[in-house]
Amino acid sequence: MSALVYLTLCKYKNKLLELLHKPLKLILALGFALLLVMNFSVAEASPSGTRPLNEWSAIIFGFYILCFVTETVKGFQSGGAMFDMADVNFLFVSPLKGAAVLSAGMFSRLGTSLWMGLAFIYQFALLRSYYPITPLYMLVAVIGYGVVAFLSQLAGMLIYFFTCGEAERVKKARAFFYGLCGAFFAVLAVRLFASGVSLASAVRLFTSGIMKLFPVAGWVYGAVDGLYKRDYLFLAAGIAVCLIFVALCFYVFTRSRHGYYEDVLLSAERNTEAKNEGRAVREVKINKGVSGIKRGRGASVLFYKHMLENRRTKSALVSPTSVFYLVIIGIYGFIFGGDFTLLFSLSCMVSFLPVLSGRWLRELSMPHVFLIPEPPVKKLFCILVEMLPKILAEGVLQCGLICYICHLGLSSFVTMTLARLSVSLVLTGTALLVSRLLREREKNGVFLAASVAPGVIFLIPSVIVCVLALNFGMGLGIGFIMMSAVNALISAILIFASRNILRY
Repeated sequence: MSALVYLTLCKYKNKLLELLHKPLKLILALGFALLLVMNFSVAEASPSGTRPLNEWSAIIFGFYILCFVTETVKGFQSGGAMFDMADVNFLFVSPLKGAAVLSAGMFSRLGTSLWMGLAFIYQFALLRSYYPITPLYMLVAVIGYGVVAFLSQLAGMLIYFFTCGEAERVKKARAFFYGLCGAFFAVLAVRLFASGVSLASAVRLFTSGIMKLFPVAGWVYGAVDGLYKRDYLFLAAGIAVCLIFVALCFYVFTRSRHGYYEDVLLSAERNTEAKNEGRAVREVKINKGVSGIKRGRGASVLFYKHMLENRRTKSALVSPTSVFYLVIIGIYGFIFGGDFTLLFSLSCMVSFLPVLSGRWLRELSMPHVFLIPEPPVKKLFCILVEMLPKILAEGVLQCGLICYICHLGLSSFVTMTLARLSVSLVLTGTALLVSRLLREREKNGVFLAASVAPGVIFLIPSVIVCVLALNFGMGLGIGFIMMSAVNALISAILIFASRNILRY
């Protein structure tokens, strides 16, 4: 047995054994599998939709393009996260060839990509209610998503390999990348306006042959669409182009005089440092004219500290992930004809992202927080306030887009934004309570699952109140106000239950 095969088998064996030693992870894994089975069972028992499959293909292709763009642009700052510090410390110093080590990293990244694509499966019941798709269709789409994520990570590593973090090279590579993507969509827009703007023409042009030439996303989509339509020429062509791209990257990394070891080492170090410091992976440029925290007194200095750190790391109010879901809401609204319930539910579903991406979770375990001679509740409040601007900015954008799609007025926009903000507050209180009970300080998969699931349960009372208000004819605005009031009460109770988290 080769060394890499042995290490890989041991790695996955240890992960399985870890489930036995940590019952919480085992319970969450079983719950994840149970929800997956229930999702498919309910979808199979219900009748399928009758909308054309071309729209389904357009949705899949849109997800592929967004995945490709968001994953590849990471190469301009940090390269691919294909390796971590454990790989650098053990694999890179082992007597293995560079090609074998790179193969191990690719295999590991492919498994991670497929795991990321599993979240898409939970949309099967919703999508099947609109389109005549089968579980096989969904499985093929998820595998394609994993392949796109893997190849995009490889493309990001290739970009970083050639730019090496140099400003001029990064600027040229960024201009070429965005210019190439813009050229495809410019051609698409010209052809769309020439043939008349409609849903049918947009879907037809978006899934046409020229879009299948789009880097990575188009190649994989061509293979997936060829499998759907039993067009084995497109299937073989898509697979062949993807394999050639992998082989080309493999050759460049292993045969070039500019070895990839130093690039991977620097990338892994930056990823590790960013994770420990709770910031995005990017170059930090500090304004040398401003030093120190000039405002705040006592516990309030924690808020200004977070604002200063966000400014130094250029952390925007709206993250790329928020833009990603904003585009998804727009696509759903365009295809599903402005289904308000669907769009608002999707907006509430993704509202936990800014909650778990803020600095507050890591700040709870920092030593300087405990040294401030202030009551724990006051310090906790000053820590949590930092993420409110991000939550509000994301809510305003998403609710504004929903109101535009569904032709709602200003009053509906204001009450809807308040309702969505209250949903984020409930999820914040839930995450805080879970952190208090589990002593969990890191934003990992276990904490994410343990926070979101109870949060959904705590949101049920407000949803019931809103539905009752609509059934009694009180109007959408009154229903959102009542929903906000119930959520505000529940979030206050959750935060009060976690008030002593900074006492120990």
